[in-house]
Amino acid sequence: MADITVELEAPEAYDLRRTMAASRMGKYDPTLRLENGAMALALGTPEGAASLAVEQRGRKLTVHGFGEGAPWLVPHASKLLGLEDKPETFEPDRGVVRKLWRQYPGIYLPTFPRIVHRVVQVTLLQLVTWQEACSSWGKLVRKLGAPVPGPVALRLPPDPRTLASTPDYALVALGVRPKQARTIRRVAKYASRIEEAASASTGSTGAETFAQRLAAIHGIGPWTIAYVQGTALGAGDALLLGDYNLPNTIAYLLAGEERASEERMVELPRALSRTPLSCDTSCVDARCDGPETRASTGALMRRLAIIIAVLAVTSATSSVQDSSTHVNASRVDWDPQPNLPDVMKEVVRWKTLVGTDTIPQQDFSFGELELAPRAIYPGHLHPSPGMYDLLEGRVESTVGDETFIAALDTPPNTMHHMVKHARTVWAWWAPGRGGSVMATRYRLTEPLPEQSGKARFPDAPGAPHAY
Repeated sequence: MADITVELEAPEAYDLRRTMAASRMGKYDPTLRLENGAMALALGTPEGAASLAVEQRGRKLTVHGFGEGAPWLVPHASKLLGLEDKPETFEPDRGVVRKLWRQYPGIYLPTFPRIVHRVVQVTLLQLVTWQEACSSWGKLVRKLGAPVPGPVALRLPPDPRTLASTPDYALVALGVRPKQARTIRRVAKYASRIEEAASASTGSTGAETFAQRLAAIHGIGPWTIAYVQGTALGAGDALLLGDYNLPNTIAYLLAGEERASEERMVELPRALSRTPLSCDTSCVDARCDGPETRASTGALMRRLAIIIAVLAVTSATSSVQDSSTHVNASRVDWDPQPNLPDVMKEVVRWKTLVGTDTIPQQDFSFGELELAPRAIYPGHLHPSPGMYDLLEGRVESTVGDETFIAALDTPPNTMHHMVKHARTVWAWWAPGRGGSVMATRYRLTEPLPEQSGKARFPDAPGAPHAY
């Protein structure tokens, strides 16, 4: 039975799942669970442990609070769920961003009332893959977190006092890198000051104070600060600097440019927005005063949120069709890609491998997004059955002068480790016996490397791999 229950009214297009997706550390995050129209969250508060169970039915959000901290946490639910965000200040003028923004208008930026756990999560993301960070977070919570009150089967994020008293080697044993372990312990040591600065972070002055407070902690830089501000403090104008992939991703999406510097990434909103961008990269937290500047710099974070939403929607429920007859794909608003029937045949064949009787079909074209070369760092490449199939038993087809390759369970962010140039022309998702399965079709603009014994990849001489 819930200790507290309140009902909130959401904007007409509000989408709970997409709004909170960027706050979750992977599908198996022990502290936050998302399902269609529902969310469960575990969080420590000044009054004690608490959990929230949120259900969305149309515009109505029913919030159930459990535990000693529920009377403190539930009044913050509106901000936490992004209901006080103002996305109407973002009006993309043209191109794919405008199409996506109109098709997925329900993305709002949440503001968490407690922030230290998010700083820890983002610290874990430093210089590692998303999968590695999620794995470390899961181990950390299961070992050092506590069971959450209420009926939700979650665990609380580790208490800062527990983290501060845990030796570095114990954190390293849970998959945390030594440098990150030291940073996490420093963050935990100053947790109360961080929370104090976060609670007063509204407005440019408060945001600057929060950024300065975090920047004073060794191991926390502009990238971590902006990531926390944008995903947990509702800062729509937090500019993510120092990211390896983001400048290229943003530049390609917004301007079709394969490569870009951070300066170019900052320049693009100025070129594409109605309002000039006056904030420069010297702003540690990339926040400036004035509604015009906020609207244009905020565009960058919202464009990034759109990208996240489009990638996340591959796991959404769609129409179910009998794959033995035909697949009636629901398509994002782009022109159809060629040779789709051939891919459908491959899907039907793969269906027998993954053990699905019906296929929830979601057919996406990313506008032939060209994947650029990426260096592979030691330990960053996590093999999957699909990658093994791709390397050892390729499914290739040639149409004219173009070569296509189909890969099982190999999304684009993994594929770019394996070929220098590939264009995603189609992607498919379905539930499998051990989890979800993604099948992706790529147009190759450069041949795959020859395989002999262990796999070798371009741009990564001597990098260790698990094959």
